Amino acid sequence: MLLLAVFISAGCRNEETLLEQPSALTRKEALNIVRDKTSGEQRKNFAIWSFADSIKKSTPVPVSGNASRSFQVDYTSWFFFIAAEYLIGPWPHACRYVFVDARNGNYKEFFSSDPPAQFSAMDTVFAWAKPQTQTLPPLTFSGQGSGCGNIRVQQINREYTAVLIVKADTAQLRLSTQMKQFDLSRQPDGLTVTIDFYHYLPENNDFIGNLYCNDVRFNHYPPRKWIAFAGTVQILISKPISPQGYTTTIRLEKARFVDEAGGNELTLDTAVFEKIFVGWLPG
Repeated sequence: MLLLAVFISAGCRNEETLLEQPSALTRKEALNIVRDKTSGEQRKNFAIWSFADSIKKSTPVPVSGNASRSFQVDYTSWFFFIAAEYLIGPWPHACRYVFVDARNGNYKEFFSSDPPAQFSAMDTVFAWAKPQTQTLPPLTFSGQGSGCGNIRVQQINREYTAVLIVKADTAQLRLSTQMKQFDLSRQPDGLTVTIDFYHYLPENNDFIGNLYCNDVRFNHYPPRKWIAFAGTVQILISKPISPQGYTTTIRLEKARFVDEAGGNELTLDTAVFEKIFVGWLPG
């Protein structure tokens, strides 16, 4: 009888031990589920963070800056935080809280605009977009470009990291249908040529195309400015082609730029904006 009691007792202890074993899914396996199922096609600029350990059932994950708001699930889970604009700008911006069931891989998502209160204690477990290491903007501008205002035109480089911008005041410069040439070294009133260099973005991030001549404002870190101090600019405008605007053609030759800190110089041999529609104003 005593032997039977000991056997039953040992069996109970073994069952409890099985229940307390580590999660069925490892963090890496759970991460793969998150990457495959929740990231979709938006892999231009996002990263995933996670706690080192799984979290117990019903453990709240508070949102930073809002003590009354938190997310939780009724199962033991691996928690992942996803931010799709982590290189672009400061909080708030769109992000997701994802809880992956440690038993079977099912998951639940919550949406927010701020990181978890414990964000500083989380590991970066995946980053599709890493900050670029280039210190100088690649001068690979091509294509027709775009524009608005009276006048503002811009071209984005092939790497989607820099934007060439020409601003010309049609009245101050007395622009017409006849080509006029300007010497940037003389700093003509009403004319500026600059490059916005998004040094913090990865290449091929076409997000920067949304920042120019757009009705919608985006929260983003400012680019580094490069200012043209020499070179020639030729500009002509068409007659109005609609109540909203007209076109302009602009040619840059031997434009020399210096960064806003004055420490580096670059020369852009040639850039052409051909018949860009301008005159309209965003908003």
